[in-house]
Amino acid sequence: MIQFEFHLSSEDARRSGLPAVDYVVNNRGDVNVKVNSSTVKWSVEQARSPYVVLGPQAEKSVRDWTRAQSDNLKKAIPGSEVLWPAEGRAW
Repeated sequence: MIQFEFHLSSEDARRSGLPAVDYVVNNRGDVNVKVNSSTVKWSVEQARSPYVVLGPQAEKSVRDWTRAQSDNLKKAIPGSEVLWPAEGRAW
């Protein structure tokens, strides 16, 4: 199951003057990002490395901040979609 997703379609991106984006964190924590035609992937180990240094509270703080900003992001970028499928809800 996916943990987090952010999507901005090509059409909505064009209207906002931004690139299309698909950002997905899977259940293991691996990250796949596609911006226009460029794709970047990193493993859970790579994604979590800053939290190993900063500690578990930093990871919780970033997750909480991201969740709190989801509505603001959707308002700021019309057509964007933020999903938290592991929790069974969209923001």
